[in-house]
Amino acid sequence: MTKQNRKVLLICIGVIIASFVIRNVVISAIQMARYRQAMLAAQQRKVQQAQTQPPVKMPEPQHTAPTPPPPFPYPGVWAGSAAVEGKGLCETRIEMRVIENQPDHFTGDWSMTCRPYRPLISKERAGLGAGMLNRLTPEAAIFSGVFKDGAMQFTVDKVVARDAEGCSPTYFAITPFGSGQLASEWQEGENCPAGGHMMLHKVRP
Repeated sequence: MTKQNRKVLLICIGVIIASFVIRNVVISAIQMARYRQAMLAAQQRKVQQAQTQPPVKMPEPQHTAPTPPPPFPYPGVWAGSAAVEGKGLCETRIEMRVIENQPDHFTGDWSMTCRPYRPLISKERAGLGAGMLNRLTPEAAIFSGVFKDGAMQFTVDKVVARDAEGCSPTYFAITPFGSGQLASEWQEGENCPAGGHMMLHKVRP
């Protein structure tokens, strides 16, 4: 091959390589242009959709009425008996009623009758006169209270009767206990037995 032929061959090879490179560059440019057009079209469609869709309404806050307190669950007459230190063998009767238009407030009557029992009471309280008086004239009081957190706290509104030693309740509370029972607790004033505990059960609605 002559020198002239080699020169022509190299020129042809260079032209082929250059045309291949230019072809790839052109194809890449066309692809990039198409990609950009597709992206612009997608963005325009999103803008148009956002403009045509109605605005989203936020849900209005729900204004619910306050939940009324539950009705008082322990109306009726409750009774119990127990041996009480300083008092003897005692029987208690409690009647509770709901206050109208106040389902968590109630009122009622409390009374307690005690019979002397030597191992539990002092010699003075065991005397015939005191024992007879305590049996015939039970302690009695009128109370009001609030039912809250499952317990009943009482306020003594009026003492109706005192026992032979002049004792009457100053504090009274009741807590639900087990099925169909109430646990009662009371305290009395100075120079009186400290108080006591007694389980109650319902005897009348």
